[in-house]
Amino acid sequence: MWPCSDPKRDPILAYKTFAVERTPKTCTPESPFYLGIDHNINAKYWFTTQPMGKNTINSLLKTMCQNAGIDDEEHRLTNHSARKTMVKKLKKATSLILISYRYRF
Repeated sequence: MWPCSDPKRDPILAYKTFAVERTPKTCTPESPFYLGIDHNINAKYWFTTQPMGKNTINSLLKTMCQNAGIDDEEHRLTNHSARKTMVKKLKKATSLILISYRYRF
């Protein structure tokens, strides 16, 4: 990941915010990454200490697509297809970086 000039789209800033809003008890390497959301308005942290449920995690991509106005009827978007696309893009970007690094001298 790399920083972005738009703070709303910066993945590093988003992760840092996510890390700050976790309870201290859930900041250990053994803690689950996906945590339940604390819907209490007066809560000190955004997340609970409970891990997010399997069904909620499985519906995240579908919910994000709906909120973003992406119609996925033509292409069935799943968590697996998003992960596969991400791996392909990272592999391609990494190979381009390696090629440019090799021929830099």
